[in-house]
Amino acid sequence: MQLLEKTLLQMLSNSVWCVTERINSRVTKFVNSITRASKPLFELLYPQRTAVLEQGLLNPAHKAVVVDMPTSSGKTLIAEFRILQALNQFAEDGGWVAYVVPTRALVNQITARLRKDLCPIGIKVEKMSGAIELDSFEETIITDKTNKFDLLVTTPEKLNLLIRYGIEERIKRKLVLAVIDEAHNIADRTRGLALELLMANIKNDCEKANFLLLTPFVPNSDDIARWLDQDSPKAISISLNWKPNDRVIGVIYPEGSKRDWNTVFETLLTSNERIQLEKKISLSKQATLDITRSKLTKGLLSVAAAKALSNRKGILIICQTPNDCWKVADKLFNETQDSTTDEDIELIKKFVSSELGADFKLIHLLNRRIGVHHSGLPDEIRYLMEWLMEKGKLNILVATTTIAQGINFPVSAVLMTTYTQRNKGFTEKMSTSDFWNLVGRSGRTEQASLGVVGIVVGAEENKKNEEILALKQYVKQNAEALVSNLVKMIESVVQLGSELDLSNLAYLPEWSQFLQYITHMFNQCSEMGEFNTKAELFLRRTYGYSHCSREKQAVVLEAVKRYGQKLNRDKGLAKLSDSTGFSFETIKATIAKANALGIDHTVWTGSKLFSANSSLKDLMGIMLSIPEICSNLEEIVPSGYAVNGDTLANITVDWVSGNDIEAIALKYFGGNSEKSLTECCRAIFSKLLNTATWGLASLQKVSSLGAGFDKLPPEEQLRLKNLPAMIYYGVNTDEAILMRMNNVPRSIAPNLGYKLKSASKDIYKITPSQAQKWLNELPDKEWHSAVAAGKALNGGEYKRVWQILNGEG
Repeated sequence: MQLLEKTLLQMLSNSVWCVTERINSRVTKFVNSITRASKPLFELLYPQRTAVLEQGLLNPAHKAVVVDMPTSSGKTLIAEFRILQALNQFAEDGGWVAYVVPTRALVNQITARLRKDLCPIGIKVEKMSGAIELDSFEETIITDKTNKFDLLVTTPEKLNLLIRYGIEERIKRKLVLAVIDEAHNIADRTRGLALELLMANIKNDCEKANFLLLTPFVPNSDDIARWLDQDSPKAISISLNWKPNDRVIGVIYPEGSKRDWNTVFETLLTSNERIQLEKKISLSKQATLDITRSKLTKGLLSVAAAKALSNRKGILIICQTPNDCWKVADKLFNETQDSTTDEDIELIKKFVSSELGADFKLIHLLNRRIGVHHSGLPDEIRYLMEWLMEKGKLNILVATTTIAQGINFPVSAVLMTTYTQRNKGFTEKMSTSDFWNLVGRSGRTEQASLGVVGIVVGAEENKKNEEILALKQYVKQNAEALVSNLVKMIESVVQLGSELDLSNLAYLPEWSQFLQYITHMFNQCSEMGEFNTKAELFLRRTYGYSHCSREKQAVVLEAVKRYGQKLNRDKGLAKLSDSTGFSFETIKATIAKANALGIDHTVWTGSKLFSANSSLKDLMGIMLSIPEICSNLEEIVPSGYAVNGDTLANITVDWVSGNDIEAIALKYFGGNSEKSLTECCRAIFSKLLNTATWGLASLQKVSSLGAGFDKLPPEEQLRLKNLPAMIYYGVNTDEAILMRMNNVPRSIAPNLGYKLKSASKDIYKITPSQAQKWLNELPDKEWHSAVAAGKALNGGEYKRVWQILNGEG
């Protein structure tokens, strides 16, 4: 009885009511809501309790809080408590919160989670696309005074645009908290600088903004917090050794010769010293593939290991490239048998068929509960793979390392054919943050069994020991300090004793981002003297500048002041650079090219832009000369086609006109095999959507249309503002854009959009939230009548897919 009393008292003190009592009224309402939800939460995890009770998460004195904890520590719930504290603290000022995530998929995932948790207590959650432009419906989100948002979920690039756009002044409300999820991306080669400069812009422009950074464990979180808040920084850190469940990490390799070989798991590390395992474990010989050892690859070894672990449902296999994923999935298909029919699997198969054709390989793989996830698949299909995995409907998911970015679904085992990744032509080891983020998928909360992580090493005996030794050293690193890319950039170009000309670096995309930051700071100053006085302050607001030597800081500071003199000679061009996200030099060259081609208002009027033989080819030709986007545009063009504006325009017109992915792949990428469809999807979803949207929106601003834009009828202005969004969403009407913003599949969006337009007085006054409500209330018969002929799904099935994509599944 005494033990029982102690246990009950401990349960009481751990309960969510006791942990959060007397914080504020919003938190009280939130706790009442989550304890009455369909899946109620009554007790916080250890890191959550520690953050709230002991480490000052909700202390308003801390302007910058860095929460660095292992994957699955419950960081989203920690963020929700901090969000409620900030909204409560600044309620009288109408404060709002930005929640920043790295990918489009995570925007949808986090928005669904926050709406489910926070909307019941009256918190208004909106989202914005990752496109570096504002369409008319996103303008409505910002300007609608009758439907004010409390929380905005978006990407770093979009929030940076909104800050430069002067969002606080436009809505007359202050940003009071910026939640930066996956903040370890500050060290990422391609996106890290944009994230760092976003936070520098917030520090400069948003006087009341606090920061909450969520990241896997990093050793220098205190340093990051001090950068953001000199006076009262706070780093909340839970040791990497804390795990919600037990986990074992080991290497996988073959032993034996010819066809008489077996798969071996050799233990490297366990999460708990009480876990006692044999150093080497022979996996079942019955699971060995019928192949000679000399022909083994890392992919085939991962298949053998997956067969041996087949009783553990929910296995994640990591490959380096999309092509590797298909090879491994093919072999898994041959080594497994069809599973019993499942209605969710059948629904997703029909959707894949409607999007990519009835013979697409993924459909057959799903018959055996095998999924595939990589950048060569449409966003919707990748999300549906995650959803099936979360529902426990997939036995195995084969994916590239991109899945590491914040995806949250249960995994019993992770099998890695590589711990390197390709990035902009480079092959490099995964950062330790990304590695542990990925490893954290195994042994997560609410999973009863031991999490298994197996990293495959080469089958060749002479290379095996060398690989194992390198892997042991890599795994023992645990985590590495976050290093700013700006430091590396400065180190590579600054020569002491010589002058640095920043204009000569503008053609490099990373330096263009830095110069845009300087240009934005220049535009914040009333005159040149003020800019010179504040120049070092602006630089110190970046994380990287303060980590350079004093001598190199002096060189950069003088270069920035000289660059300010150049901006001062053409302030109008400087403002245009700020609004587009292209450097001053790029804008100047782009205007010259537009004038030489005679680009004027006739390019944008009517519905001619996305038709055959329109001026889009000229606009695409200009984009190919823009340093910030040209490389991505060049990668869109299939082999055998000329890299020019005509090719890009033709692909874009087909995409916006609503042609199926299969039809585009057949026309430009050589067929409808998984290889052709993969290349097509990568070109469209990884390159065209963001790059061409950004380029077109910027060309609208730099073309001669600018002088007469304000004189056009208001509806025409709104329509023109939506042209770039048509590329982003792959549709050619304003109402279809509104459907796509709400995750309606592209193949049904135009017809559903037409129904909404017919039922409304003014399509441009409808907010995305209102459109979502209309979709939820739309009768099934209306969904049925919106389905185009020849589609594999009926209206009810389309509605079900939409609900899943919208986080209501």
